[in-house]
Amino acid sequence: MLFVIHLLASAGLAWSLGAGHLGGGLLAFALLYLIARLLGLAVQRLGRYARSLEHGVSFCLWFIAQVFSRLTTSPFWSLHAGSTWSRQCLPTR
Repeated sequence: MLFVIHLLASAGLAWSLGAGHLGGGLLAFALLYLIARLLGLAVQRLGRYARSLEHGVSFCLWFIAQVFSRLTTSPFWSLHAGSTWSRQCLPTR
């Protein structure tokens, strides 16, 4: 529930500051995260939320890195028209 509040507050903050685009929303999200992190020193629930947000972002970045590392090592990565494989194996006109 805190995440939904965080998203809505970020969108509202970005919109109210005239930065109603993706970059403004991400900046507002990061700003509210920093505020939650600082207030988390006094309010335990906000501290737990900030830590869970950190873990979630870390997992997302790790997962994206794993997907891209598997894509670049896949044999299908080089199957585009100009690759060596396609010139050697596909019939020419």
